[in-house]
Amino acid sequence: MTGCTSFASFSLRTVPLLRPAQTSLQSSQRLLGTWCALLCVCLFCGLASAQTPQDTLPPTVSADELWLKLTFTGSRKLLDIVVAPFKVATGTPGELASRVGDIRSVFEADLRFSLYFRLEEPDSGRTFTFSTDERKPDLKGWATTGAQVLICGDLVTRRTTNHLELRLYDLQTARLIARKAYPLNDRWRWLAHEMADDAIRLLAGEDGVSRTRICFSQRLGPDTKELSVVDYDGADMTRLTGSGGLKLYPDWSPKGDRIAYCAYSSRSLNLYSLELTTRRVSTLADREGLNTTPAWSPDGRTIAASLTFNGQSELCLLDANGKNIRRLTSGRSIDISPSWSPNGRQLAFVSDRTAQLNARMWSASKAIFDRLPEAGFVHIRGRVENFQQNYQVIIDDFEPAAEGSFEIGDVDLDKERSLGMEAILRGRGTGWRLELSGFFNRFYNFIYLNPTGAEEDGLPVFEYMQDGARYWGFEAEGAFTLFESGPTRFEATALVDFVQADILGGKGPAPRIPPLRFIGGLEANGGPFGGRVELEHVTRADRVATNETETPAYTLVNASVAWRPFGDDNPTTLIASVNNILDVDARRHASFLKEFAPLPGRDFRLSARFSF
Repeated sequence: MTGCTSFASFSLRTVPLLRPAQTSLQSSQRLLGTWCALLCVCLFCGLASAQTPQDTLPPTVSADELWLKLTFTGSRKLLDIVVAPFKVATGTPGELASRVGDIRSVFEADLRFSLYFRLEEPDSGRTFTFSTDERKPDLKGWATTGAQVLICGDLVTRRTTNHLELRLYDLQTARLIARKAYPLNDRWRWLAHEMADDAIRLLAGEDGVSRTRICFSQRLGPDTKELSVVDYDGADMTRLTGSGGLKLYPDWSPKGDRIAYCAYSSRSLNLYSLELTTRRVSTLADREGLNTTPAWSPDGRTIAASLTFNGQSELCLLDANGKNIRRLTSGRSIDISPSWSPNGRQLAFVSDRTAQLNARMWSASKAIFDRLPEAGFVHIRGRVENFQQNYQVIIDDFEPAAEGSFEIGDVDLDKERSLGMEAILRGRGTGWRLELSGFFNRFYNFIYLNPTGAEEDGLPVFEYMQDGARYWGFEAEGAFTLFESGPTRFEATALVDFVQADILGGKGPAPRIPPLRFIGGLEANGGPFGGRVELEHVTRADRVATNETETPAYTLVNASVAWRPFGDDNPTTLIASVNNILDVDARRHASFLKEFAPLPGRDFRLSARFSF
């Protein structure tokens, strides 16, 4: 890198492993570990995965993505390996011999960077002289180095083409475990990366990152930044653009054939797409204002970006060609820097919704916005951030209106524990059955969501809290046979249940505890026809937590009729039912959505049940 180069924004790609084509690779040892060395890049850069441009990749390479997972671990066992000097025949031209040595150096550096291995090396100023001759390698001698695996390389000629053949030996069992020949070409560093990724996959059971390419915004002057690509180790830098001005926020497409980025025009910051094979540039969005921070979806069909609407930066989706813009957010906040989850269902982004720039997450299926966790690393499409606050916002879908809440979390909550007991009494006789049960639970560090009575962005605010709690309750259920007519038995059934819960320390009732409920019914079973008429009465929920609203009592009447058209012994059943016959306004007290979503009104249903 030159002294004037600075990294303003990054996009990272990696290529999937190419397995050795001629030998079945068997793992000699799988290692437990995590990707930690990439943290130094990730904390400064927004990373995204994609494939290297088609004109710079071997023709057999396809695209894949690298998802970073960083965890803190105590200790782990590294695999001890030794990389022997790569052999070249006597009389090999000096330039070619030197190139083989360079390939070995890059290959060894890639293995070291992976953090899966401990490389055994001779004392300073000395070299290992044990034989690596394919016909009789000195495996016992190599085993004295302390290594478990020996990696050898030989320059060979096949059909007038030079190949570098890699061989891996298990020194503990003294056997060859893998072999593969790689044709030499001018892109020798890429060849070394390919060899390293193959070895990492074989020995560690994980895909390597040696063939990662990074697209970044390179500063060439006070008002000039152009797009360039470089290997993960800083080598083989290639300039992609050269039209002047500022090129910012590059993002690889999943196939690696295009890069989305933004650049300034005379009146706005616009979105563009660069085709890497032709270097053709097309405009994706040029709305007046800011069109910035593009991010390709994992399937490559959609781009998320921040576009200006009425002077505000909003999250939007647009097709890969820039058409069909769909706005996701609206309001007075600034929403920028979207980043996709691996499954394409969520977007992480930055927003100032609470007067500070904070990271949030948007769910494509339910439009869920989450404030990301405090003091933890969030890894979405390779982007790594350390966020300082923790709460989530769930808002309604951007098509049909729905319900939601604003939840404030606490990362300092302790582990919840409880002690409990339960008693059950069952009885049965001719024409009757009865079951009684009761329970008691004492919670320590009980975690619950408590309504605060406040609103945020028009949504009710709930806060996670922790206290001691006491729960107790009972349930009684019984049935009595009224009479029988042929194969049909007519029964009366009843159920009653009750729960009471209190937050200890004089803090009153726990929130969202269902009130006393009665269910009674008449039903007919047996024979080709059956049915049930049911009445459910739920009492008023007036024992509520602070800032919690009461829920009125309600009574539901439901009915259903069933027919077995092929007789009692055939499970095929046709069912017609009517629920909430009286069409009452009923709301479940235990539901977060009771203020917005009552239970369904009167509805009719026809259904069929089959068994195979």
